Amino acid sequence: GVGKTLPARGARFPLPLLLMHARGDQLTRFEASQKFAANCPTCNFHPFEDVEHEMHNDTSRERVIALMTNFIESHL
Repeated sequence: GVGKTLPARGARFPLPLLLMHARGDQLTRFEASQKFAANCPTCNFHPFEDVEHEMHNDTSRERVIALMTNFIESHL
C-alpha cells in the first residue's frame, strides 16, 4: 500500500508541507508519516500525543488551528 512506499517519496516532495499526525492514530500509520517527514526537507512535522485521528476535533483543536494558521501565514 501507499503507507509502505510513501516514506521514500519524501525526498522528492518539492513543496512546503505541514504534516500533523496523532501518535495513537488507529486509522492511519503514524510511522509512515514520521518516516516521510524525516526524508522530506520541506516538511514541518508535528506529532500529537493523547489524541485521536481527528486532531482538529479533539483536545488538540486550538494547537492544530494555530499550527495551520501560522504555516499558511508564513507561506503567503
